[in-house]
Parts: sequence; structure tokens; C-alpha cells
Amino acid sequence: MSAVYVNNLTINTGTDFEQVYTLANSSGNGSLDLNGYTGEAKLAKHAGAAEANKVSFAVSFVVPSDGVLSIGLTDGQTSTLSEGRYVYDVVIDDGSKKTRVVEGMAFVRKGVV
Repeated sequence: MSAVYVNNLTINTGTDFEQVYTLANSSGNGSLDLNGYTGEAKLAKHAGAAEANKVSFAVSFVVPSDGVLSIGLTDGQTSTLSEGRYVYDVVIDDGSKKTRVVEGMAFVRKGVV
């Protein structure tokens, strides 16, 4: 895995949020086997934000053997977000190497309800 996938998100406040990704292996001819991996994903107003100002996504390996993982926020977490533009990234760890696999902008929108 050398390239980082860039994907922009839209997150609505006060609702549950989930985004699912399927990761390809480094040769690009199949999915990455995520068995044995851990992951973390965070959202912040800017890349240099203090740790206390970052929001952690839940990271789940939905079908690890097929490279499928998801990131999510609860309605309680999205309720605390201010409307505007954020950055986020997803990092996976195989126990010896951490790799950023997804990054992008997240647009947080407030609703009427």
C-alpha cells in the first residue's frame, strides 16, 4: 500500500454516521487481508489540532479477509460538532507498521431537526 485514498465526507449533526471502505492490496489485484490489523481514525478542524480537540471514529473490520472496514460516529458525537470543514484520516496497523490508508475533508452540516 503506497497510495493514500482521498475521500471527502458529509456528516450531519445529531445523526449516526458510518462510511465503509474496501482496501486493495499493494499490487492492486485484490483486496487487502486485514486479519490481525487494528485501526484508528480521527477528525479535527485542522491537521495540527491538539489531541483534546480531535474526535475519534469507531473503526470496525467488517469483513477483514476482504479488506472491508468502516468508520463511524454516534449521534452523540456528531451533536457536539460545529458546522464547517474538518480533516480526517484512517490509519491501520499490522503490528509492525502503521499506514495511513484514507484521508480527506469532512463537511459537517447542521440540520433543522
